[in-house]
Amino acid sequence: GSRIKRTPFILGCSALYLGMASPLMVTAEATTMDPVSLVSILAMYAGFGCATIGDLTKTLVKARYGEDALVVSGVYAWLR
Repeated sequence: GSRIKRTPFILGCSALYLGMASPLMVTAEATTMDPVSLVSILAMYAGFGCATIGDLTKTLVKARYGEDALVVSGVYAWLR
């Protein structure tokens, strides 16, 4: 597709990664770690971990059952 047609997808991905990294940006200059900052950072890493497990599950299922297989197990059973 053209660049204009891909723009909403690219902006959506950019917003996703901004949201995932924002806890570190917000707390980067903090001199002390307050509970809100700690919870934000832990939630960010939990999200990264969940995304990693989901990607691994998808890769393994598609390697076993073929590229056209629908992934409905693992993390996908709860979050998709």
